[in-house]
Amino acid sequence: MANQGCVYEIQLSDLREMEKGIAGHNFHLFHALSNKQGILVGVEPFEVEFHFGLSNGLKEKMPEIKEKIRTLIHGKAAEYTNGHG
Repeated sequence: MANQGCVYEIQLSDLREMEKGIAGHNFHLFHALSNKQGILVGVEPFEVEFHFGLSNGLKEKMPEIKEKIRTLIHGKAAEYTNGHG
């Protein structure tokens, strides 16, 4: 994976674009969140395997990932405060 450890920001309103299908089991958390305001933050995995805990690659990048997410949250809080203050 080329973007291992990459932090993604997705607007909850963008989750409406996901296909729901015709079966009830196709409805999941993303569809329930699509009517809410906010963001979903995701991190690209280094590996997907059956084990407990984080992969070594993700553990190594965790300080950088935490800082990116902290910066994102502070930026969003500042936007909200400036827009609603």
